[in-house]
Amino acid sequence: MDLEFTLGLIHNIALLVMASFLVDFYWKREAKHLRLIDEILTGIVLGIIAIIVMLTPWKLADGIVFDARSVLLAISGLALGFNPTLIAVIMSSAFRYYLGGDGAWMGIAVICTSGLSGWLYGRFRPEEFRKKPLRESLILGFLVHAIMVLCTFLLPSQRQKEVLEAIILPGITIYPLGTMLLGYFIINRKSVWITKKNLEKSEAKFKVFFENNTAPIAIINAETKIVMVNNAFCRIIGYSKHEIIGQTWTSYVSGADLHQMYELHQRRFSSDPNVPYSYEFDFYTKSGELRKASISITYLPEMNMSIASFLDVTDSYNYSETLKLSNELVRSIPSGLLIYQYDNNKLILTEANPASEQILGRQFRNLIGKNFTDIFKTPNSQPFFERFLNVVKTGEPYAENGILYQDDLGSGYYRIIAFKITDNKLGIAFDDVSKLKKAELDLIASEKRLWGYVEYAPDAIFIFNSKGEILDANVAARNMLGFTKNEFLEMNLNHFITELHSQLFGSLLTNVETESYVSLEKTVQTKQLKQLTGLLNFAKIEGDKYICYLKDITIIKANEIELIAAKEKAEESDRLKSAFLASMSHELRTPLNAIIGFSTLLENEKDEAEISTFAQIINSSGKQLLSIIESIFDIALLQTKQSKVDVTVFNGHDVLAELQNFVALDKIRYHKEHLNTIIGIENDFNNILLRTDKTKLIQILSNLLNNAIKYTDSGSVKLKYSLQGKDIIFAISDTGIGIPKEKQQIIFNRFTQVNEGNGLNQFGVGLGLAICKELSALLNGELRVSSQQGKGSVFYLRLNGVVEPN
Repeated sequence: MDLEFTLGLIHNIALLVMASFLVDFYWKREAKHLRLIDEILTGIVLGIIAIIVMLTPWKLADGIVFDARSVLLAISGLALGFNPTLIAVIMSSAFRYYLGGDGAWMGIAVICTSGLSGWLYGRFRPEEFRKKPLRESLILGFLVHAIMVLCTFLLPSQRQKEVLEAIILPGITIYPLGTMLLGYFIINRKSVWITKKNLEKSEAKFKVFFENNTAPIAIINAETKIVMVNNAFCRIIGYSKHEIIGQTWTSYVSGADLHQMYELHQRRFSSDPNVPYSYEFDFYTKSGELRKASISITYLPEMNMSIASFLDVTDSYNYSETLKLSNELVRSIPSGLLIYQYDNNKLILTEANPASEQILGRQFRNLIGKNFTDIFKTPNSQPFFERFLNVVKTGEPYAENGILYQDDLGSGYYRIIAFKITDNKLGIAFDDVSKLKKAELDLIASEKRLWGYVEYAPDAIFIFNSKGEILDANVAARNMLGFTKNEFLEMNLNHFITELHSQLFGSLLTNVETESYVSLEKTVQTKQLKQLTGLLNFAKIEGDKYICYLKDITIIKANEIELIAAKEKAEESDRLKSAFLASMSHELRTPLNAIIGFSTLLENEKDEAEISTFAQIINSSGKQLLSIIESIFDIALLQTKQSKVDVTVFNGHDVLAELQNFVALDKIRYHKEHLNTIIGIENDFNNILLRTDKTKLIQILSNLLNNAIKYTDSGSVKLKYSLQGKDIIFAISDTGIGIPKEKQQIIFNRFTQVNEGNGLNQFGVGLGLAICKELSALLNGELRVSSQQGKGSVFYLRLNGVVEPN
């Protein structure tokens, strides 16, 4: 190790120490607000310092250089922690890799082991080392640089011996010493930072305590000048801090007390041990009012200042004076008044007014000197005794409205107010409120009985306030709506009476105030979201309390709806019966009259042509009568579900043939031979196979064609079809009178006709379309109508799944 090598090493360490001042400056500046970002920035600063150190190395041979980065990183791990050290290690390792050379991997190993060793040593070193920064830094230096010497084995084998010989001596001398110096410097600086930070916290706590203390406090120096005051002091004196600080406290003291307070102040600062700790004096507020204060002073020799705590005792002093002047008045008051002396944790009676003797039934001479528990004989007087002692100690008055007493004369209740008179005197004013207390207890018992009736009433009952907040709910309410009592207490009425919005609720309360009783029907929702119909009755109890009675009338309302529906159904049945009887009276009489009339004429008729005509008329009327009776039977069977379906597979041509015959007869029957009737089934209909009840299908279609011919005076009547998969749709259209839109929903009802009551009766009992509707449903189909009044109608019959593959 030559002189140049040694000087380079010393230069490196000196540069490292100088650069560490940058870390010290940065860390010190950021110590108050050190966060993760601050640790990252500290690590970057350390990395830059390490790179600066690496830029001024001493060179041992080509590709092999040395510097003091190991010292910096070891101390960083020890003193600054993991995050800054890790960043510095990454930056310096990257730079060393960039420099390259035979010693690159050894350099990177030294960087990583130095930082890691410093951090591990900082976490796991013995506790006693922490108090001796020189020793712990020196031990760390030996440890880190022993590892550095071992890292020489990462060099090429031909260079290991040369490098080892060159660095072993500085590795166990200069490097550890450099580590010790740098470590001592940074650890001591860290201690200073921590101490300063703790001091700042302590000062902040003191400032908060000082400023927010309810007692007026001032700090006074030896020249009687006020150097600091809190807010409470400003309030009591009436001046602002700006007006007070720097002024002498003698500016606020009355002239009568000024000389005495100045003398005591001088004695206190001359360390006179006999200076009183507290005393009273008069002072002036900013408004000029003279008030009396009690002051307690603590002298701080190390600061050469006094801390003075004030208490405004003007009101207490005036009260004391007033009490002295009003002794005669006190003796004349109707309430009992006892004055107790507090002595050795006992309350001994010293004074009593005449009213006390009358209430207690004992003379003063028999009461004087007695303890509190000897006079107020309660079943358990100790708790009250403790409370009265607390009044003496704290000055806070205590009142009790009903203390039970039991003595030789009987039992009853006292109303008591205890108050502090002086430091060791307690006043107790009391009255016998036995009658009042009994009335109160009777009222409470009555209220409990009343609430018992409410709690177990069969209807749900809620107590709520003007905001709608539930205050109580009885058992029936909890059972009806499913909520617990605690859940109700966190709810508003509109939580389960969803229609009770704020505007309606406000109007409700107004009506309750004016009418005293309001009844509503609203939907009520249970916890399980079930909807109930509730009858709600509201009334006011007292103050801000209201009561709501809720009765579940869901079943009653349902029964009402059913009764209304039954009534409407009965009325409809009655109407249908009247229509049926009127229609049947006409429809049955017409063919019967023809049959009877022409049968009578046959008895005397000799002309065969006339006889043939009469026979045809009788035959036609008989068929008409038979059709009416069959319709009645059909609808009866369909309504009682006794009509059976006879499913067969048949060719569409069979349907066509029969319908054409029906149409031809109906045209003759209604004298409509001039109508153009088109049974417009395409040719391929003959090849269509249908699986359904053939008879009922023909019955439906023939009835629809019959109606079309009956209500069409001119134009045409057509039958067409279309296929949709396995479904077939028949369309029967006409150019007849049409059906008004408002009548299209009722034409399928029994005994109902569109032209009912308008003088346009076309015969029939109003069962044809009702039978068609029932038959279509029976065949798994549907029947609907599309019509325009005066322009004709189209009836659509759809049968589902009846088309068979051919």
